Amino acid sequence: MNRCKTCIFWDVENRLEPGQRIGNCRRVMQFWDATEWGGEDGNTLAFTEDGSSYYAGLLTRPSFGCMMHEPKTEKEP
Repeated sequence: MNRCKTCIFWDVENRLEPGQRIGNCRRVMQFWDATEWGGEDGNTLAFTEDGSSYYAGLLTRPSFGCMMHEPKTEKEP
């Protein structure tokens, strides 16, 4: 299975303690953002949601596997 560490949509979180390898998945959108004004394209497999619809994100470790993975190109870190 493809892993977050090689995905174009995964960004390492810099706000954490040094040495912690946790990242944010930009592919899994907040439900409100994905569905507001018909923005959801029907192909999105997962969403995040919180009680206030203010902010929700999916944090993962580099080894987390995902069906929505898209590989980084050689030029991307």
